[in-house]
Amino acid sequence: GNTLPGNEQIEQEVLEYQALFFGDTQPARLQHLRQTAAILMQELTQFNPYLIGAVLNGTAGEHSDIHLHLYTDNSKDVAIYLLNAGIDYEVSEHQGKRGEPLETLSFMFKNEGVHLLVHDADDVRHTDKKERGNLAHLKSLIEQAEHHDQ
Repeated sequence: GNTLPGNEQIEQEVLEYQALFFGDTQPARLQHLRQTAAILMQELTQFNPYLIGAVLNGTAGEHSDIHLHLYTDNSKDVAIYLLNAGIDYEVSEHQGKRGEPLETLSFMFKNEGVHLLVHDADDVRHTDKKERGNLAHLKSLIEQAEHHDQ
């Protein structure tokens, strides 16, 4: 049988752990990362950005980076955009789900580590919608947290 806990179960445990130990700082940290991601996604709107990972699912902590997936027909445009914005980035390449080479552009933005994973525009259809959120989704998460605090 499959005895390994599923991702959702692990995420739930991480959230409970963080609520216990970082109850004061973690939500503020998460909110800060989400707001920073939202600014970045507005900047990168032409590349159809989606947020993934810990900043989206709420498990982000002190050392979490922002991970965005971009979908564009010309990955060079992303690099040109960053250069024009005066952002000094590093490029790494890794394999996508179908073995295709995907570029990741990494840089610092407002003192946060950011990683942009650049996909072909068509790939937006192949990704799991549960694992990513667009800007509207992110803004609703930010607003929920703000109401929660009041």
